Amino acid sequence: MAVLVIEIIICIFYFVLLLIAAAKMSEIAETKGWDAASLHVFAWCFWFPLFGYLYVIALPDRTQYDEIMEYIKKDKLEEKNSKDVPPKRPAPEPQSKSKSYNLSEISSMSKVGNEDVKYWVCRKCKEKNPDYLKECQNCGTHK
Repeated sequence: MAVLVIEIIICIFYFVLLLIAAAKMSEIAETKGWDAASLHVFAWCFWFPLFGYLYVIALPDRTQYDEIMEYIKKDKLEEKNSKDVPPKRPAPEPQSKSKSYNLSEISSMSKVGNEDVKYWVCRKCKEKNPDYLKECQNCGTHK
């Protein structure tokens, strides 16, 4: 008989602990910004304690989410109302690294005003090149 009374006391103690834990988990869910009654948090935590506790732990914090979304909306509204936003410009077209000149372009570039541009002679092919070129226009040898 004494064993039966001890077992009943242990069961009552276990159910009281489940009630306290389920109530606390329901409170935690509401602190996170969720409606604990609509999610049946208390029932989950009372009847299936392990799954109920993991369920509440996995709930995202809606209060932080709402604050972040409010900040984003406010930021977008300020950006939309701002008149200081410069207009979008098209991206510049990529330029080639080296440009090849033909002979008529070189001869027209060789005179600046009335001054003549100096020339250098390639040591490999003996081609006459303007001084501003660093490579021979005929063979590509460096100056």
